[in-house]
Amino acid sequence: MSDYMRKIIYLEKRENGRPAGTGGFVRLEKREGKLSVCLTVPGQGSRFRLPVYVVYEKNGELYPLLLGKTDGGETWRIQIPPERMGDMEMAQICGVLAGGRDWYLAGACSGYPAEIEYGQVKFARTEKRADALPEAVPEREPEPRAEAASLMGLPGEEPEKVRDPFLAGLEEMYPFEDDEMEWCLQMKPSDFSSLPMEFWHYAKNSFLLQGFYNYRHLLYAHSQSKNYLGVPGQFHRREQYLSRRFGFPRFKGTQKKRVTTGDFGYWLKEL
Repeated sequence: MSDYMRKIIYLEKRENGRPAGTGGFVRLEKREGKLSVCLTVPGQGSRFRLPVYVVYEKNGELYPLLLGKTDGGETWRIQIPPERMGDMEMAQICGVLAGGRDWYLAGACSGYPAEIEYGQVKFARTEKRADALPEAVPEREPEPRAEAASLMGLPGEEPEKVRDPFLAGLEEMYPFEDDEMEWCLQMKPSDFSSLPMEFWHYAKNSFLLQGFYNYRHLLYAHSQSKNYLGVPGQFHRREQYLSRRFGFPRFKGTQKKRVTTGDFGYWLKEL
């Protein structure tokens, strides 16, 4: 079949940025536009629920595409439809990463000239763009809502992002090509029990649960002292109607372009 492609990626384990042995392998296959992923992690997967990313290169930078979280077993499979891949081509994939900053598995495709390191992947915006508006430069007096923003985890001038303890267990991710959001975290319905009581009712939101069952993750995002809850989905008129009905009025696509029917992204609700 002409569009069939296959890659095998061998993983190395890293703890606190240092090599810590072999970690398994990943098989990637593209057939009829769909990306099939099979992750095998002998002796590793039973200990952790790992977020898994395909790492791809665009304009000289490395970006992650979140596939989902492993289920705790040593073999994990998932199939990614074309709309989630966007304009990313199989040839742009340069590796796979599974885990978090302090403990992760990573591997590069055969022929890629470098190793895949967590710190090299652009999970979130780390600096201002050169063409950003002057108002975006963080040299201003504290806003009246600074105390509330601090509670929800507003990143300051310090290198480390300071967030409330109830966000500490959530994995960092950044699914967008633009830099509107300052940081994003992935979550699941059961995580609401760790949040303040005012958020618990979201765990029973039918639209949110359907999005989670389809894509196996939710989004918690922050931008300019505002926090958002995001439900993954595609931009369609029917889904737009349901999203508004259940309290998620805004759609933000993952690609940096005008949103069109069928685009993958997140239905957002300001918290």
